[in-house]
Amino acid sequence: MLNSHQRDQWARSGYLQLAGFFKETDKLVEYCNDLQILDEVPGKWMKYFEYPKPGQRQLCRIEKFIEFHRGWHDILMGPRMAAVLADLFGEAAVLYKEKINFKLPGGDGFKAHQDAPAYDEFGHSMHITAMIAIDPANTENGCFQIVDGPRVLKKLSTNSDLTIKSDWEKNFIWQPLVSARGDLLLFDSYLPHRSGPNNSANSRRLLFATYNRESEGDCRADYFSNKRRTFPPECELDPARSYEKYNRYNVGNPIIVD
Repeated sequence: MLNSHQRDQWARSGYLQLAGFFKETDKLVEYCNDLQILDEVPGKWMKYFEYPKPGQRQLCRIEKFIEFHRGWHDILMGPRMAAVLADLFGEAAVLYKEKINFKLPGGDGFKAHQDAPAYDEFGHSMHITAMIAIDPANTENGCFQIVDGPRVLKKLSTNSDLTIKSDWEKNFIWQPLVSARGDLLLFDSYLPHRSGPNNSANSRRLLFATYNRESEGDCRADYFSNKRRTFPPECELDPARSYEKYNRYNVGNPIIVD
């Protein structure tokens, strides 16, 4: 499915942007709206919130939803996505996790980080994340930013919350990746990335589906089981427990769980 130029770019930089990959963009919006209006239900999809201002509770993210939405299941598990991922992995891929970051107006940005430090619990050699632009993303509404330069192939020095240390971050050249609705961005788990706040009047909804090599096991159920126990959505919080705000399940995010 990919041409030699696209494969070369991936090998050189660790990311690849495919403009207009999804043609039925109205379906992306419809499917996202379906999830956005869901009630919080313990034991099912996982909704997380941020608080841009005191007392203002705003939806930040939803995770673990393909069991409950056929449309997203067919996109993330379908043949077109499978073909691209197999091309990059060199073998078939399995879904590791999926989420939508809503970044509604006033929503905060995401601190600079790599995914690799948070994705090491099952011993996978590599992960690839597919980012689907549900809304247009630009510098005003907090688009994705990546490091422009030679491919990073190792874990960088991090703070205790697993975000990239400032002396590394300030030495990188950060490139905003403006996206149109329906664009697909693929990036590996070592690519440093971040995003700014949404200073616009519109949402900046992006879906992130992360995959690993099929030969290294299907760990999605275990991943979400561990996350639900360690960093549950608000509707599942146990008032008798305390939860660590910064851990592998909440790297660089504005999500608050108390």
